[in-house]
Amino acid sequence: MQQAGQAELRVSLQGTEPLPFLVLNELRDNGQTDYFAMIQRLCEVDTIGEMDNLYSRWSSKSDNGFSEGEVEALRELLPTLALSIKTAAVRRIAQSLVSVYLGRDPGRRVLQGRIARGAVDSIHTVLWFSDMADYTSLSEQVASGELIGLLNDYSEAAILSVTKNGGDVLKLIGDGTLAIFNAESPETAAQSALAARRELEERLQSLNRVRWDSGQVVTSIYLSLHVGEVFYGNIGSCDRLDFTVIGPAVNEVCRIASICNEIGRPLVISSAFRSLLPIKDTETFFSAGFHRLKGVRQPMEVYAEREG
Repeated sequence: MQQAGQAELRVSLQGTEPLPFLVLNELRDNGQTDYFAMIQRLCEVDTIGEMDNLYSRWSSKSDNGFSEGEVEALRELLPTLALSIKTAAVRRIAQSLVSVYLGRDPGRRVLQGRIARGAVDSIHTVLWFSDMADYTSLSEQVASGELIGLLNDYSEAAILSVTKNGGDVLKLIGDGTLAIFNAESPETAAQSALAARRELEERLQSLNRVRWDSGQVVTSIYLSLHVGEVFYGNIGSCDRLDFTVIGPAVNEVCRIASICNEIGRPLVISSAFRSLLPIKDTETFFSAGFHRLKGVRQPMEVYAEREG
């Protein structure tokens, strides 16, 4: 119908002669007597998700098939039905798009109308920043076509680990991932972040086995965890906004991640994050000393995860 430019197709399913399409024979075998298909043309300019047409098919089991009045009723009702379906579909598409590009919670807030520049909330949150080990040197060794696959594989491991454990990914900064964990209490958010870290380890082990077996380069991910007060919302210009977090704690968590490389440990946490953990969890970390972080006035004590 689309190729032939038809808006309607009606076929009687009565009788025994072969029908032009397999689906029509199946409908007749199931007791259907009449078939009516329509294409409702929607907006063909600037469509979202290819929602340019609505295709519908109707069949009847009545002995005489559809009456002319019933066919006319379908013609009259379809435009309203098409508009309702398109509205619901476009909303789902919008929800999916903002979730993918902004994160689940930022996407929800934007759809609720939080789009004014400077519309921010002050929140106390757990911060996650991870990046790939040796990415710069790997980017020089790996062909450009393979580099995208490398980034996608390790970014997916980090992003899925965060989202599966209740976190929201806010930024992909090159090979880095910035995320937050919010919960009913900071302690619960910290536990969620550690659960995401454990899942990340499992995903990396599986990913590296697959990549190694297929002859691809492998690497690991450095991770820092911190907690602090941040501004969460719309930052930017009137023409281009970014829904993100800003504040000293954001700068600090990114700087803490660089310590992982310095001391050769995959996970480094701040003393503020460590204070949220129960005793049994704090014992798995040892003090890695005080470090001066770029842009931070006072040296900060950080903790690294013990081996094994």
